[in-house]
Amino acid sequence: MIYKNEDLRRKHRYGLLPGQFEELHKEQGGRCRGCGKLKPLCVDHDHESGRIRGLLCRTCNATIGLAQEDINILKNLVGYLDYNWKLDHLK
Repeated sequence: MIYKNEDLRRKHRYGLLPGQFEELHKEQGGRCRGCGKLKPLCVDHDHESGRIRGLLCRTCNATIGLAQEDINILKNLVGYLDYNWKLDHLK
């Protein structure tokens, strides 16, 4: 479905009223909740409940999606990176 403006799309997709995205954006200082960078932000939501978690950049939002929103996968990946980063024989 094509919308004429972002407010209509966000209302339809996430239930956000006009101005609520801007409020979230302001609360976060325009920064991604994941990486903390000043980038264009999109709405991150829980796919089961529909609850909005915050605003993320596309990269962070896609990372969560690719990990199937599974916190255990993300924790395992952090452990993997932490462990392998310290291995001297891989350099």
